[in-house]
Amino acid sequence: MQNSKSQLTIRQNGFEVEYVPLVRLFERDPKGRLIDLREEYELRELGGTIPQPGDRIVDPGVLAGRDRQLPENRIVYEVVHRYFMPRYPKFPLEKSETIHQYIALEVSVRSGTENEENVYNN
Repeated sequence: MQNSKSQLTIRQNGFEVEYVPLVRLFERDPKGRLIDLREEYELRELGGTIPQPGDRIVDPGVLAGRDRQLPENRIVYEVVHRYFMPRYPKFPLEKSETIHQYIALEVSVRSGTENEENVYNN
């Protein structure tokens, strides 16, 4: 068994299963349902850690034609809750595979602010 901060690999009977954590973002709609924002990050893209409530993720892109230097054109996701959804392979292992372990983050979405401008432009 091999372990690093962002993945786990299990070997058995000549087969290998690699667990890759993926963080996926969700937002609550007015009815309280979680809506998939279809934004996904590997842990290495988030500094190797799982964001916690209160943490903020700055979307690395901006809409086409927008000035990325202006804070109001940046999207900020503020983490509200975390949900862990473990997945496991069938044992004994019969094939090598990669299993994505999803970590769902409930976020609130907002535009960047002038006070955060130095964060976006580094």
